[in-house]
Amino acid sequence: MSKKLVISSLLAAAVASPVWAGAKIKIDEVRSLTVGMGLRTEVKYNEVEYRDGPEVDSTDFALSSLRFYLNGKVHEMVDIELNTECETGSDGSCDGIRVLDGVVKVKFSDMFQVWAGRFLPPSDRANLSGPYYAN
Repeated sequence: MSKKLVISSLLAAAVASPVWAGAKIKIDEVRSLTVGMGLRTEVKYNEVEYRDGPEVDSTDFALSSLRFYLNGKVHEMVDIELNTECETGSDGSCDGIRVLDGVVKVKFSDMFQVWAGRFLPPSDRANLSGPYYAN
């Protein structure tokens, strides 16, 4: 295994492993805004050795997708949530931004809440099988 492959693997593991929480901006005692981001990257390494020729190595780094998260508390009873995703094409450019979740949550009590908007039901995320959950 070549030195470049080892370095590329360590770099990919270091970039993929950490998880950082989003930044929380407190507006006042009740209202706040939390901003976060997630990304998926790819590293492709190809090593070709020719019998009578030079060794050819290529390493490609690519951004697979980028997610932007925005959550906020606008009132004691009202929360907002916006989650978007930009999937990149083969050339690395954003193919378009789509809304994953856009929700207004009204919490009358711990036992009674009303959610309105576009969102995955919480039961669909319970198995944690999406691209940002699998290790």
